[in-house]
Amino acid sequence: MAIVRSGARRWAVIAAVALLPTAGPAWGQGAFSVRGKVAMEDGSPPPKPAIIERVCPGESPVEEARTDKKGEYGWIATWRSGSSCTWRAVMDEYASAATDSLAAGMPAFVLRKDANEAVPRAARQQWDSAVQATAAGNWREAEGVLRSILAEYPDSAPVWTALGIALANQRKPADARRASERVIENNPGYVRAYHLLATLEMDSDGWQAAVKAALGAWFYEVRHASWGSSADLKRSYATASILTSDRVVFNIKGNDFRLVAAVDYRRRTVYIKWVGSHADYDSIDAKTVQYES
Repeated sequence: MAIVRSGARRWAVIAAVALLPTAGPAWGQGAFSVRGKVAMEDGSPPPKPAIIERVCPGESPVEEARTDKKGEYGWIATWRSGSSCTWRAVMDEYASAATDSLAAGMPAFVLRKDANEAVPRAARQQWDSAVQATAAGNWREAEGVLRSILAEYPDSAPVWTALGIALANQRKPADARRASERVIENNPGYVRAYHLLATLEMDSDGWQAAVKAALGAWFYEVRHASWGSSADLKRSYATASILTSDRVVFNIKGNDFRLVAAVDYRRRTVYIKWVGSHADYDSIDAKTVQYES
């Protein structure tokens, strides 16, 4: 990946991102088949069925499927526009990294002991209590439960992120920011932490920092993308707008910011042409706008 530091309006976040050469997703709106494989770190199948679960903000994890003896799984999923859920594999004290994208052919989930991206299964009852407190708006109670989990499992990215949300809702932005920054430092692929940090920066009128935080999640997702065509891109980024054969508009952090990029599918590279607020987007021609140094 080549990163070129420069600026668009007030922000300095222009880059060219190389895409990894992996199989592209093949799904769209509505119901679609999801298939994949779960493996241990040595590549062997799990010794017992692993669970593929969906984790959504404010909800307890939901089982989607279980693996067979070969470590393979499959289920019929329903895509939801704007969903902020993630999926992962778990087995006893083992868990995989989480992904926020579904595809017909999923990359392998690799189980690791006490993975930082997972809520430890031994803490599931406490986690459910924290989820209930969060849903009821009992932020102080949620904070207490989450801190008790972290006392035993100090590396859980979802728990730190949930703690940041609880702190933010108690008007403790500095503490919430530290929680999200800890997640990003130790788990750069955990997208929700970037969204939390961007929200905190926006609330404090730190627009440049907010854009930088929101783009952190986008960079991670694009580095791991595998688009061979605009159709591939649209399947994995359903909210993106395809303007021309190579020009695309991405919604960043919901629709708070927009990013205009030129995508070279043959060279597997993305060139950012413009990034700014939704309001500023209305003043440009997205089909022709170019980065100005």
